[in-house]
Amino acid sequence: MATGRRTIEATADTAIKEASTIATPKRQPAKKAGRKPQAGSLVSVRIDPVDKERLRETFEANGVTLAGGIKLASLYVLQEIESGRLRITKAGLFPRR
Repeated sequence: MATGRRTIEATADTAIKEASTIATPKRQPAKKAGRKPQAGSLVSVRIDPVDKERLRETFEANGVTLAGGIKLASLYVLQEIESGRLRITKAGLFPRR
């Protein structure tokens, strides 16, 4: 049995890909299976004017629009919750240890 560097690297690459597949949480299918996917939908959120300005300034300072920044931040939080690194309750967001 050859155990050259290439064989070991190929085996390690395969193991990493398999571990990544196992560790990645599966997305749940939409509850309404008959619903057509849309290009985008509008979601209304009430934000205090002072907080809105802080968000806008922070995102724009980094070259991101307010809507784009909120979308990115929301998807990041969702990813962290799905991975188990973050917990959300009515009281707020809490890291899991």
